[in-house]
Amino acid sequence: MPRVVRLLQVLVVAASLDACEDPRAASSVDSWLRPGPPGAGSRTGKELESSRIHPVPDAMEARAEDLLSERSCVLLTGRQVEEVLGRPGSAAAGTRPYLVRGVCLDRDHGHFSVTVAKDELWVHHGCLGRQPLPMTRQALVVELEAQPREVYVGCSMAE
Repeated sequence: MPRVVRLLQVLVVAASLDACEDPRAASSVDSWLRPGPPGAGSRTGKELESSRIHPVPDAMEARAEDLLSERSCVLLTGRQVEEVLGRPGSAAAGTRPYLVRGVCLDRDHGHFSVTVAKDELWVHHGCLGRQPLPMTRQALVVELEAQPREVYVGCSMAE
């Protein structure tokens, strides 16, 4: 059964990537939203394993937002990883921890996917729902091999 759920998540995300700024799903839009060019890297890149994506807990979100106030991606020190995750972190071999911007409509009933395409990073949250919800910020610590030149941030909702 878990394979079926994961396949459904992938299909929902794939079907909704072009609609990430669809105003019907969001009752308000956050300034962190930054959709990328249609049909670009989000479809041709490599999706990160979920074990390399770490959502920042609510209690640490203010600190993460401070670090992301001027840039959408910040290389973190070991101490900063602990400050934003509330626990020590360790990156996979050959990677470093980066704090990146994300947005979502229903964090508890969705899934983040992060795709690397050359020097671009695509952060997307897809969820299921039936009514517009306010878009909220969600910082993530991601383990990357290199710092991206561009970070695109989007979210979507499917019924």
